Amino acid sequence: MKVQPARTGPNQYIKVEWCIPVDEVQRSSFDARGAMAARHHIDWVGLYRARTRIDTCDGSILQREVEGMSRLDPNTGLVHGSLRLRTPRGVGQYNFRYFKGEGGQGDPLTEQSMPVARSNTVHVEVQGADMFEALDFVRKNLSDRRKLSNATMQFATLIRQLHTLRRPLMEGAHGGSNGGNNFGGAKRGGGAGGNRRGGGQSGGSDTQAQESRQEAALYREMLQIIRACISHVQRRCDDLTAAIDNEASLLHDRRVQFDKINTYKEKVREEGLAKRLAERGGEPLTADDLEQCGLLNEADFNDWRHAKDLMLSKERSVGQNVRDRATLASSLRGVLDAFLHCKAIQSLVKPKEHDEMEALLSLYCPVDENFFASTEEMQAHYASDLGLDLRSPFADLRTLPKLPAARLEKINVDSLRFVESVMPSPETEQTRKNFVDELQNVVNQTSVMWGCDAKLVPFGSSVNNFGAENSDLDICLVLMPSGARWPDAFFDDTPSEQLGAPPATKAVEDLAATLSENGFEDVDDSRKSARIPILQFRHGPMELECDICVDNRLAVRNTLLLRTYSLIDPRVRQLAYVVKTWAKRRKINNPAERTLSSYGYILMVIHYLQQLETPLLPPLQALPPTWAGEPIKTSLDGSNDADAGMDGDDLDEDGNGASDLPVVLVQSNSEGAQQDTYFFADPQSAYFSTPADMSTAMKRLSAFAARNKDSLADLLVGFFWTMALKFDWRRHVIGVRDAHLVTKESKASEDSWKLHQRMAIEDPFETSYDVAHVVRDREFRLIREEFVRAYALLAAASPRQEADSLDDVIALLCTPSESAQTDGAGAA
Repeated sequence: MKVQPARTGPNQYIKVEWCIPVDEVQRSSFDARGAMAARHHIDWVGLYRARTRIDTCDGSILQREVEGMSRLDPNTGLVHGSLRLRTPRGVGQYNFRYFKGEGGQGDPLTEQSMPVARSNTVHVEVQGADMFEALDFVRKNLSDRRKLSNATMQFATLIRQLHTLRRPLMEGAHGGSNGGNNFGGAKRGGGAGGNRRGGGQSGGSDTQAQESRQEAALYREMLQIIRACISHVQRRCDDLTAAIDNEASLLHDRRVQFDKINTYKEKVREEGLAKRLAERGGEPLTADDLEQCGLLNEADFNDWRHAKDLMLSKERSVGQNVRDRATLASSLRGVLDAFLHCKAIQSLVKPKEHDEMEALLSLYCPVDENFFASTEEMQAHYASDLGLDLRSPFADLRTLPKLPAARLEKINVDSLRFVESVMPSPETEQTRKNFVDELQNVVNQTSVMWGCDAKLVPFGSSVNNFGAENSDLDICLVLMPSGARWPDAFFDDTPSEQLGAPPATKAVEDLAATLSENGFEDVDDSRKSARIPILQFRHGPMELECDICVDNRLAVRNTLLLRTYSLIDPRVRQLAYVVKTWAKRRKINNPAERTLSSYGYILMVIHYLQQLETPLLPPLQALPPTWAGEPIKTSLDGSNDADAGMDGDDLDEDGNGASDLPVVLVQSNSEGAQQDTYFFADPQSAYFSTPADMSTAMKRLSAFAARNKDSLADLLVGFFWTMALKFDWRRHVIGVRDAHLVTKESKASEDSWKLHQRMAIEDPFETSYDVAHVVRDREFRLIREEFVRAYALLAAASPRQEADSLDDVIALLCTPSESAQTDGAGAA
């Protein structure tokens, strides 16, 4: 499916075309006589927001039946068709989906099924006089509670898309295609349009005066909508807060009641187990015994289940109200932030209006996603619940306060001493390298039987420069034809079996036997049939746990990327080691417990260093081989992201992202999916194949980093402040591919990611993979609170630590957490 144009304004005509194999559609779509079939055999096309899940037909904005509208090409077996429709009135990203009428007894337009085709994304933006219609759409929806949050988010997007208030007005005033509101009082078209070509001074002055009047009128209209937005959102948030407070006491009572009944249930179970154990004379109980012992009678069980249902129902109700309030408050925060950062508006903002917006925005808590009624209330909340003292100089945390030089020096000294204690020694890396070389000789014994070459390539934390002293050793076994040239053979996407190599399963079996014969311990090939076959074993003398996987080439590329980042500047590794150790000791570094992996924290550190005012790291994947070290544009204020579009310098003549980057494809899994793994200063690339080329590239990267003069202490304090209080987790994604901030809406459009308020981290190569997908609401709240705690301790802004404390700041920061879990009520 294809939609043209891909970028347009609200309520504009677009053309939707499709070309689908005949066996994927119903005959009635191209044969009008076939329409005699039952209604539920008719295909249909739906319009969806790009963020809508792809695995359901629910949630369509518009539906059109495809009955005799297509034509069949008998030579190709393809069915072609098209529709001419108007775009929605709301700005945003949309796509069209084609559904086959699958039959059944239900309504075909509501049956859940996968679409057979999906179109490119349609970007509905403010263009020309569309501004008037878009503002009118927002204004009408603000008074509807069900549409309030969407209207507020659309208004924020509308403001971010503004580059000038005059350009749309000029288009509208000189014969724009759209009708609509006349804010300036002058009719569109007419004399002003004629004067534009005449070039007379009087005509030009009249046109400029008219544009200025319309510009001022449009600004006043936007200001009125902002005030209406503030009023409606605050009123609704107050209602939700009152509902949360009222339900909190009921929730407490229901938890107490359930705990009482549950305690009785456990007591009955313990008594039943003791009785059954006595009856068996102390013999071990069977599974049936454990299942049957201590069952409540029917009446008691019904009471227990009823109490549990009431408690869970109230928890869901409170949780939903908290989420609704957070959505509204964060949407309003987006409007205020966009308004204060919009260059097209700032010249018209009066000091009083600016101060009002700033004052309101300063009362927003990014951790709780809520506005407080007063500064005092917000300060009390931060101090009691988050351990952060907001008194001067930390009264406004929207900008990073500058700490005293003595405090930063202390943090720097403590940090460097701490890093030295946790960072592996160079000898550790060399020892592991020597071990891999010895292991290669063992593998060579086996590869002779296979009739092909086999190369061991270490990857993962033990070689990416971010690992610990006791990290396991991960190794990739690359199978390739005899005599193949390295690293060219690494990028050959031909299945290894077609190149004369054995199946991966047999390779693991044979290698397991060879390792056992050579004295390796705990050899385990039970995962030889996994998607990526793995052989596990242990090297006794080194007390080293090892994993060998077959053809996991994408992991090798990922390791090289991270290692290259680590070599650019010593501060990269230093910051990463402090953050990794902090996360592990605070128990927020275990995906099995729904917290973030070490890999996720490393990507977070790289992202932060790319987004500094003076970046310390460039985005390696966005640098062409010819990059000479010039500065990189970043998205400091969040205005230059996927919603606002790319800068003009980044666009080609067709409006597409200009790209002179090579493509380096590597297979990501056994199904054959390939990913582009190019990055600057890649040691496997032909562009940097000689030592001289690689040396030049690394010198350019180091010179780029040297422009940043921040100490490790500056970076550490800034990192925790950014992740705790600045980064907009609800709207943006952590990514390292380029210098632009990535929005969750763009990921929903590109990779069908689900939209949520939690953290999301894009994998550098496998971009459809969210590294933070395991993190849930409660754990995300826990991680945010740990970020706030860390910043408060470093900045001496914690009520629990005096500014002149002589304690080891980093040791205090990394004090082991007593528990990684929080109470459910506290999380809510």
